[in-house]
Amino acid sequence: MIQYKPTKKLFYGKWLYKVSYNIDGCSFIRHKSFDGIENTIEKLVPNSTYNRKIINSKDDLVHLTGLLKKVPGNSYDIRIETNIIDVYTSDEAFFNTMLCLLPEKIRFAQKPEQQLSDKHTILVKKYPQDKFTMRVYMKPHKMDVSEKPQYIKWLKSVNGVSISDAVSQWFITTHWNWDRRYILVDSEKTLLMLKLKNSNVVGTVYNLIIQD
Repeated sequence: MIQYKPTKKLFYGKWLYKVSYNIDGCSFIRHKSFDGIENTIEKLVPNSTYNRKIINSKDDLVHLTGLLKKVPGNSYDIRIETNIIDVYTSDEAFFNTMLCLLPEKIRFAQKPEQQLSDKHTILVKKYPQDKFTMRVYMKPHKMDVSEKPQYIKWLKSVNGVSISDAVSQWFITTHWNWDRRYILVDSEKTLLMLKLKNSNVVGTVYNLIIQD
């Protein structure tokens, strides 16, 4: 039975999901190319406790690196410490696939507590840029001035968010709760990332509904 732990923040300010494995000798792959891992392990000589751990975990390491090779490198990240390897991603399908891989080796998995948007709607003839389905009003007065530039830099890097230069400047310079401006968001998953990053600055959410 896999233990699930909810999280209310992004991992490393970026990732929604985490799967933590306990695999003896996994530190061996830290600086290795995943190509040819099996052959590399087979060439090891069992002349040390560390090498024997790696050899005994060959199948697990081959299966794990084999899965990671199949997905784009920018869709996940890994952290390795002794026998612990943590895999991070924002791809829910990939997260679910990992849960089926070596379940007996999984220490725990973490996923965000669901925070759905408010039920406000705006009727539109088409989605902005044919992709954005939400209008999210921001609350810059809820963030410390010193944190704003870095937050805007992060916001602009998020795939699935559209923020204009004018709104970026407004967010950084506004200190009062009187002027409402918004960004565009493409999905509930992206909205969830924004809330996990800093829920205080996320205001009212309007779902854009296409009117026939």
